[in-house]
Amino acid sequence: MAGQREIAKEQILYLLINLREEEAKRDVYKDIVVNKEACKEIGIFNYKVKGTKTSEERVSTLFLISETQDGEKVNLIYDEKGRFLAWESFEKNGKRKTDLEVASDVELNKELLKTQIALQEEKERNGSAATSTSAGSEKSGEGRNLPQEQKEEEKQEKSQEDDLKRDGKEENKEKLPNLKNEINMDHRAKIPLDQIINGYALWQILQLEEKLSTRLPEGMDEAAFRTGYLSIVDSKELQAKDGKERKSEDTFIVSTYSGDIVELDDQILQPMELGGIEQRKQQELNRQRYEDGEEAEKPDAEFDTIRTSLYKIPDANSRFAVAENWFLSVDWNRDHKEHGQTTADNVTKNISFVQVSRNESYYGSEEQPTHTLEYKLDPIRENTPKSKQEIEKEQELRENKPDETLVERKDHMQELVDKCFAKYEKLGDYYNRGEIGKKVRQYHNQGMDDEEVIEQIGEDAKVAEEVEHEFHIHGRNRHD
Repeated sequence: MAGQREIAKEQILYLLINLREEEAKRDVYKDIVVNKEACKEIGIFNYKVKGTKTSEERVSTLFLISETQDGEKVNLIYDEKGRFLAWESFEKNGKRKTDLEVASDVELNKELLKTQIALQEEKERNGSAATSTSAGSEKSGEGRNLPQEQKEEEKQEKSQEDDLKRDGKEENKEKLPNLKNEINMDHRAKIPLDQIINGYALWQILQLEEKLSTRLPEGMDEAAFRTGYLSIVDSKELQAKDGKERKSEDTFIVSTYSGDIVELDDQILQPMELGGIEQRKQQELNRQRYEDGEEAEKPDAEFDTIRTSLYKIPDANSRFAVAENWFLSVDWNRDHKEHGQTTADNVTKNISFVQVSRNESYYGSEEQPTHTLEYKLDPIRENTPKSKQEIEKEQELRENKPDETLVERKDHMQELVDKCFAKYEKLGDYYNRGEIGKKVRQYHNQGMDDEEVIEQIGEDAKVAEEVEHEFHIHGRNRHD
């Protein structure tokens, strides 16, 4: 059933594109063309819908639909349920024509959203590894260009680093071992560290480069984690290896694309006490949690708690100029815990990004989130990184004869596309050849062989059919 399957964000994007194309055909006043290649997911964002539970705050992955209207570029912003949030337009020469305009029933931070769109565009232009300063050029929530202030901050940070080194304190930071050969990454939720949340990449929010500096084994570079993954491991598994007791049931780790792994210890993330069973039940009843674009149902009075760990991200409020504290949480997949259901990749625990107003962050003498706004972070879908052969081929492509290699690869990709359309008769109902070509390249880059790629395309077609069915059934509620 579709309700048991997580809907991939790309499926929602394709559906939004198709819906917008249908609307464009019915518009008799403008010549509208949807630019499919420029449509994209732009990351997780907070906003409010006016008139609903006193303007209740929501959090969703946002999507940008790019189109031309009478030859001029227009960007439309939607959430996961198809709600229209904002738009911006540009003249034919590319110059901005209108500022970002927000829908009348929506309240959001325009400057921060513009920053997030710009960050996503820079990420696409330069590659994930080159996005280090885009969001840093504007203060989150303020939208002010701060080149001079940034220079002063960098100068001050450099001075502080020099002071630490002079005091010998830098040497006291415990080195983090490479757990590459100690941890099996199969069946773990892997969250891309370049995931954008409220105008910042996750690796920036975690301040990885600053906090891993001088703590990594020789040969490892903290910048490599920009394109890596955030995941969790059972703390007992780590304790069995090194004898160190952890304060929480789950321990966060980060891995690079090449497979290096380090633990995020309490110098990077602060473990939080979950409290007693009644306190934990109350917290789960109070939290406002979003999963796959929908607000999760509140549990019944009698239920087993699903949260297993909670970590605070230090200094988020001052670092990112927000009136909140930010956390990462770990929860059992409720369907798995209560009904024994499993996901396609056998991931049984979810990772969420948690936001708490600083006025609601205290419980007695211990800092405890009460009323929280939470969003389940989506793990990558594939289970395997690029193969060694694929990585070597890419390196060869950069250094030797890219044209010859690309032509050879393009011909093979086209052959796979043809096989997919020949095998799945209804594939053309949901995808065009260009979209399937992108998917074929993506799966091939993940290390899948030809047969696995074709099989995965068949699975995607099934999901697309289910998603379309669900939207047709519930489409009348997609603006609720």
